[in-house]
Amino acid sequence: MLLSSLSLVALSTCLGVVKGIDHGASPLPISYGNNGSVGPDGPWWTIVQAVNYPDQFMTLLPSLSNNSLLINSTACLSQSAICPTPQPDQFFTWTESEIENNKTPSEELQPDEWDEWYASLLNMSGTGQFFSERMNLHPEGDNSVVNEMGYLVMGISNSYSAGFAAGAEYTLDTGFFSLYAEHDIFSWPDQISGFVWHNNRTLNDAYKLGYIPSVSYGLHVGSVVANVTPSLILGGYDSSRILAPPLVSDSRSFNLTGISLNVTEGDDAYASEQALPVTGLLQANGRSVDSIDVFPDPGLPYMYLPRETCDAIAEHLPVKYNSDFNLYFWNTEDENYHKILTSPHAPGPGLMAQSLKTINYTDENIEPATNAPSWDSTWSGTLTALQNEESQAPVVDTKGSDDGVSGGGIAGIVVGVVAGVVIIAGALFWILRKRKQNAKAHSGGQEEVRPYYATDSRSPSDGPTYYKDSPDLSSLDKGPATRETQIGEQVPLAEISACPDPVEMPTLPPQELAGSGPEEKYK
Repeated sequence: MLLSSLSLVALSTCLGVVKGIDHGASPLPISYGNNGSVGPDGPWWTIVQAVNYPDQFMTLLPSLSNNSLLINSTACLSQSAICPTPQPDQFFTWTESEIENNKTPSEELQPDEWDEWYASLLNMSGTGQFFSERMNLHPEGDNSVVNEMGYLVMGISNSYSAGFAAGAEYTLDTGFFSLYAEHDIFSWPDQISGFVWHNNRTLNDAYKLGYIPSVSYGLHVGSVVANVTPSLILGGYDSSRILAPPLVSDSRSFNLTGISLNVTEGDDAYASEQALPVTGLLQANGRSVDSIDVFPDPGLPYMYLPRETCDAIAEHLPVKYNSDFNLYFWNTEDENYHKILTSPHAPGPGLMAQSLKTINYTDENIEPATNAPSWDSTWSGTLTALQNEESQAPVVDTKGSDDGVSGGGIAGIVVGVVAGVVIIAGALFWILRKRKQNAKAHSGGQEEVRPYYATDSRSPSDGPTYYKDSPDLSSLDKGPATRETQIGEQVPLAEISACPDPVEMPTLPPQELAGSGPEEKYK
């Protein structure tokens, strides 16, 4: 559903097995860029990521896809391709190094063989392949700093397209940078010999090589339209973007317990005359519901909510359901649309200076900003309170509300979660880390089926035989330069309390470790 930006902060654990190592590494900021037109539903901020040798710089969206995806330089060249912004110079091209290193691709893959979750929600078609590839993590785009990772599993799109209900489609022209880390290794057979590769995933490998302090990240999606700069920190987070104690969950899902519409100051431009705040908008199966599970993913461009919930929200906003696309569209000619989105006369919200914090593999606490401003004050230079024609700008005092509100006439979905919600300028921010090794015993050595959105009633499959996670394997390289696997006693990660509902963590300083330096790494 196309609505104004939603923000929330969370700590979420991932299942997996990893040896606890104190590398003494620092958080690694990833460089962002923006070409202004990523995707037909954009513009979205994108990262600029180096792959291959010598470096090829790919335009990618951070995501929770099973594996990263690059776009083949030939994908937009066929006559049947419908690329929103064909820029072949930013696409992946095969080089001699792939052949020399025996990096043979897999057989042709249907979209659900690359990622069943994305294939379903984006209604994907076309073909792609798996292959092994080098990636280089340049902190903040500094090419002089080399954090090389070889033999990572990646997908490459030869002709993947995203489709809509009435048959419209577009060729994917932007790849995905996977932050998925529930299992270290992914297995697949190459097309020529059938040899089964066991390739590392990005976050897991970066941690084992000592490039980041933990298998974790902090992500703030940001907004191109509102000029809210994004942030992606591997092994850490930017505390200046956390304005209150963060929400904590022991999984990647959140329990959505309410949706409301409101303003912090001035009049509103909602279509209905219902008194503010407008509440009770969370509906499903023909009735109001207390909660639903939601699964935010930064690589997916829309919010997926029950149809009844979207209809209830749409009654108050200048949006209309379009069955051809199965989406809600803003009526950009409606006067209230411009009032709701406010006037973009300032460069963006008043965020404090960046303050990078490390997430060590032993940490159990995430620290918000010190003396953080209120959410609405960060927009004070950007949003304009609407004037009431009769009473001249009455003020609605909602600063004590647990639900949070949108600022200065902006229409927003305010999400109440079990432990309360934190509203931040921008689209989305959350932190993921891995849970300790006993998760393997609970899963029987198999990857848990990735959850679907609450409105999806289909039963997902476990995928084809070879295209699967390999939780029983250590970190491996296959090829001329085999890295030594991690052997010996497994030191469990410190575990956040795995209670069934999200809980709020105390805002104590992160626990810092003193002592051991990084382990030796073999390439």
